[in-house]
Amino acid sequence: MFMIIRHKVEDFAQWKQVLDENAKTREAFGSRGGILFQNATDPNEAIVLLEWSDPDRAREFIASKGKEAMPAALLHEHADVYYLNEVEKFPV
Repeated sequence: MFMIIRHKVEDFAQWKQVLDENAKTREAFGSRGGILFQNATDPNEAIVLLEWSDPDRAREFIASKGKEAMPAALLHEHADVYYLNEVEKFPV
């Protein structure tokens, strides 16, 4: 299962530091890692694609640790969170 989180942040570098500091917490909830994207035209928009071993633990992470893991002071607006099941990989 994958999760996409889109944040509008106050300061990308400061926000990324907090993201990096919370790696162990995500791992404890079953995150298998992911990919960080930065909007090419808005450097304070961050999109995180995370892979999870268990959908329930991913939702639990967001519900119980999401606010602790990313202080509101670093966010410009509420994050959008999407839970996705992989259907297939396809060639170009």
